Amino acid sequence: MSYRKRYGADGTDGTDPFNRIVNEPKDNSKRRPCEYCKKSSTYGDLVKSSENTVPEELAIKFGINGYICVRCKRLGPSLSVRKIKLEKEQKEFEEKQKLVRYKQEQIRKRTKIENAKRKGEVDVLYYYHTKGESGLKTEIMKLLASSNNDLFITNLKLVQGIGMFTHSKLDFDIILTRLFTDCVQNISSFDSLIFELRNSKFMRLSLKSLSIKQYENFLEQLEIGHWDEENKLQFLQILLVHPGVNSDNLSIINGVRKVFPIKKDYFISYIIRKNNRSDKNLEHINSMISLIRDEEQRLLSILSLPPQTIGKYIAESDVFSILESPFYLMMISVAQLQGIFHDENFEHLLEKIEEKERFYSISPGKYCNTILQKLNRITNNELQNSNTYFTLENFFPIYWNLDGKLKLISGRQKGMQLDANEVYDNVRVINTIQMNFDDKFLNKSYKSLSGKKDPFCIARLITDFNCRYSTSIREKLDRLLISYE
Repeated sequence: MSYRKRYGADGTDGTDPFNRIVNEPKDNSKRRPCEYCKKSSTYGDLVKSSENTVPEELAIKFGINGYICVRCKRLGPSLSVRKIKLEKEQKEFEEKQKLVRYKQEQIRKRTKIENAKRKGEVDVLYYYHTKGESGLKTEIMKLLASSNNDLFITNLKLVQGIGMFTHSKLDFDIILTRLFTDCVQNISSFDSLIFELRNSKFMRLSLKSLSIKQYENFLEQLEIGHWDEENKLQFLQILLVHPGVNSDNLSIINGVRKVFPIKKDYFISYIIRKNNRSDKNLEHINSMISLIRDEEQRLLSILSLPPQTIGKYIAESDVFSILESPFYLMMISVAQLQGIFHDENFEHLLEKIEEKERFYSISPGKYCNTILQKLNRITNNELQNSNTYFTLENFFPIYWNLDGKLKLISGRQKGMQLDANEVYDNVRVINTIQMNFDDKFLNKSYKSLSGKKDPFCIARLITDFNCRYSTSIREKLDRLLISYE
């Protein structure tokens, strides 16, 4: 078999970009007509018809078939080139139309905004504000400040959730003035509004920024007796952010107590202890320790203070009471003791510490060694080695017992029909009336402590469940902690 010599078309070594036949023709080579001009051409002058090779006009008139000669191919742009050009023109047209529609929409939006400003339609302005339209916040504030009371409440409920009052002090004061001075006395739905705002950042900031007089007016109008306990407790934490809640403003304290109308000493003790366990740790709250007349509640409050401030709020009589009580010595931490006795006002009481060291070093109770170790750290005496260390300093109420149903009572008070744990004078026995909680965790924790003979469990009923107790009960508990082996 012989092969015909091949040559490269246009110097491409046999690869023709126009897909022409590149075999070397002979004198008797075959010819075929072009599908468009019908003239006979050699294979070397023909290419296969396609969108890339057939001009647009010929493709429309004759279609795309067979082969096309190079002469016809040069008559105009191919169909594919025309398509690209048309697509480009279409895209440019659509972009121009989009720009026109955008400008028209901007005109319509500005018209609606101007009409809303003129008519006082806060909801329309608020809608465009949430869509990113700038410059509307000031206008919304002006409308809120000038609207009537009922419309003011409606608009405030609408916009309070977006945090728009936290950026400008001037704008914020406008709302505060309306809400807590002008409107509060005339709005029938004030309590429902406060309920909706109770957990918002706006409420915290607004209450914190009120003057003493404004805050007093606000508390006078507050009626939340229909709220459930959980919401009351949450709202109470918000009320405490105001710096006026301190020992100098009894009227404000009494107003805040409307949330939980319980005995003042228990109420103040609760908010101080809760405050010192929170992230905020408001210093003005701790100043109320001096208002607590009940010694036990005052000592519980003092023992919740951080080591760096405990020396500021504790009196010398309170230091003596703590040193005389094994229960409170088990609750106080070494850091708190150091905070007290490193204060120059209490350095002279170190002799009392040494006296207590001698007492607990000869006491047989299993808990006395723990107390002795704490005292050794204060006097820098040699630590007593022990494999056990019992402490109450890390325990905190999991149930606050604000209604006072749980009490530690003496055996002589038997028959008072109270949910109680009885501490007897002469025997180390605790009789517990059954108390069931709805919460499974609380119920399990309570049952693990109640009815036990160990005085440490009795103490845990105070630290974990905030059981009420008197000074005489605590003194009996102290005796049990010293003697229990």
